[in-house]
Amino acid sequence: MIGNSLSTARIYIHRIGLIVLCAALCVVSTQRPAAANLDYVPIDVDQHATVAYSYFQIDEDAYPDASLNFESFSRHVEIIKNEEFNVVSLQDLDEDKSRKKRNASPNIAITFDTGHRSILDQAVPLLLKEKIPFAIFITPREIDQGLPYLIQWSELKKLARNPLVTIGIHNAEYKNISSYNDRSALEQSILSAISRYREVFGTSPLYYAYPYGDHDSNIAKLLRAQGIKHAFGLHSGVIYKESAPYNLPRFTMTDNYGSGQRFVDTAYNLPFPTFDPIPENTVLSTTPDSLSFSIPKAIQGSVSSLQCFHSGLGRIETEVIGEERVHIPLGELGELSGRVRVNCTINAGYDEDAERQRWRWHGILLRVNE
Repeated sequence: MIGNSLSTARIYIHRIGLIVLCAALCVVSTQRPAAANLDYVPIDVDQHATVAYSYFQIDEDAYPDASLNFESFSRHVEIIKNEEFNVVSLQDLDEDKSRKKRNASPNIAITFDTGHRSILDQAVPLLLKEKIPFAIFITPREIDQGLPYLIQWSELKKLARNPLVTIGIHNAEYKNISSYNDRSALEQSILSAISRYREVFGTSPLYYAYPYGDHDSNIAKLLRAQGIKHAFGLHSGVIYKESAPYNLPRFTMTDNYGSGQRFVDTAYNLPFPTFDPIPENTVLSTTPDSLSFSIPKAIQGSVSSLQCFHSGLGRIETEVIGEERVHIPLGELGELSGRVRVNCTINAGYDEDAERQRWRWHGILLRVNE
């Protein structure tokens, strides 16, 4: 059976407090490194890449670890305008014609998780005023409970009529995978969210975001079967044409990780294409011996600049097996538990057009339930 939905602000603070552990950890320099003489040479996946952002609350003192103050959010909007970032809707992700060519200003996407009321009071009016598209992911069962800190159905239906707004779903409630008693309960929560969305909006949802970023290949299969077009995690990285459509990355923006400088730096990140990841799922019962993935020929020549960082331990050693397999040993780090984030970067060179150093970024987010 599905556990009781969260119904008090105190518990809500607890669950959102955990989300902050999903925030990306590194801010890389925009300056040309003194020792670097590498110039940026675009590869095919760079041409229509998109950096997606995840926000939770705006200017909400009750949830400081998951909130971004309105001044910083306004600064993000100002940067979008001044830098002429191309903000795309989720519907545009497969439409190359709607996005700018390589070496132009970055393509970005704005999303909000959990459907918190503070975004309606603060962020939404500003975005609509500036005609910036955005998406909101909601938890239908919690809305049905009338929780006062969530945007309600009547308000969501009004928003959905605006072409700038996309409404997506989480599960029926915002819970991590381990909170469900069994696989059937988890699947029923997803199916319930889809069904309730259909009842309210008269159409099927096309976009889903994993609560806490807990990706699972079986969930992905269920989402595909139900007509979901794209699903988003909370691992950092850049979306590109060949990205796995049911595990798309986003950079999380909170007070601790939401400065204007970080917003700009992450927007200029480049795709770090990978394939055949091990492990494939992000929720594990024990610490894996290692993480690994393969990289295509297009970036193998830059693999000597590869660096990987653990969210709590800093830089960690990596191995390159052959020319394409990246192996990250975890055995020497000891038993891991809770949320574990590993970010890997490759130096893509100095971009004369953008006047900044560019980095390829690949993020891995795990939940180890020891």
